Amino acid sequence: MSVLKGRTRTLILAALYLVLLHGVLLFAVVKTNFLPLARKALGLAPPEERNVALYQAMLQWPARDAQVPAGAIVVLGDSLLQDLGSEQLGREVHSFALGGTTASTLLEGLALVPSVQRARAIVLGVGANDLKYRDPESVFCDYAAVLAALPAHVEVIAVPVLPIDEHCAAIRERPYLSNERIAQLDRLLAGCCGGRPLTRRVDVSELIASDGGLRPDLHAGDGWHLSDAGDLVLGRAIARELDALAR
Repeated sequence: MSVLKGRTRTLILAALYLVLLHGVLLFAVVKTNFLPLARKALGLAPPEERNVALYQAMLQWPARDAQVPAGAIVVLGDSLLQDLGSEQLGREVHSFALGGTTASTLLEGLALVPSVQRARAIVLGVGANDLKYRDPESVFCDYAAVLAALPAHVEVIAVPVLPIDEHCAAIRERPYLSNERIAQLDRLLAGCCGGRPLTRRVDVSELIASDGGLRPDLHAGDGWHLSDAGDLVLGRAIARELDALAR
């Protein structure tokens, strides 16, 4: 009888342990950020829009901004523009473009770049990364806020959101990107730019394939980022707009 009671007690304690363990696991899953962290660790979720690395880079802007002379060209945007150097755009260009930038994070960081107030022109290229987190209409609202925050007396050279090469296998890792969504967003951004005086849109037609996607010979193999050859084509297109300002 005592042996039976001992086994019963053991079974009850084991059952209570399992219930408690599952309760702790349920709390960890439901009440904490366990699932988002797990998805990110497994590569099933995009990186956070507001991440430490991005903000650390933005905190370096004031020191760099202090070196920007009056009448310079200031570049704001994401990796599309970050990859362009002085060899493409000229030595008077000062770039604050950072990979991963969205219209929303750029809006937050604009106060750290007061040189936009004394710039001759601003090159703006942002919006593609936003599609990870928002629909095109919401991205449009953030982009419009960025344009409104830029000084009205300064020319803005706006770079469209480029299409992708949908035939590229690597682009499937970015399901938030499609040429249909990008085209919808870019139509909205074009209208936004058209409503702001002193705003010019860059002609990027040389980068577009006959099917409307990004030319396969001008991207870096992932269907999205430009290759060195693509950077040269985009750089020339932006430089033409900048040259037109001097006429």
